[in-house]
Amino acid sequence: MGKRGIYVPCTREKFTELWGVAGCEFALQLEFGTICDPWVVVEGKHLDPVKDLGIRKDEVVGFRGVMEQWKHTVV
Repeated sequence: MGKRGIYVPCTREKFTELWGVAGCEFALQLEFGTICDPWVVVEGKHLDPVKDLGIRKDEVVGFRGVMEQWKHTVV
C-alpha cells in the first residue's frame, strides 16, 4: 500500500513485439475486458450449460466443487 504507479498506454502490437505470443494473448485479454463486463447479466445472452449444451446438472460441479476436489490434492 502507498506505492506509486504510472499508467503507460501500450498497443497490442507493442505487447506482441515485447513478449511474443504471450504478450499478444495478454493484450487481447485486456481488450476483451474493456468491451465485456463479466458482472453484467444480459438476459438471453448467456448459455445455460444444461439447456443449451446438453450437460447434465451432476456434471457441472462449479468453482466450489473444483476447489473441494483440489483441496485434497498434494502438490
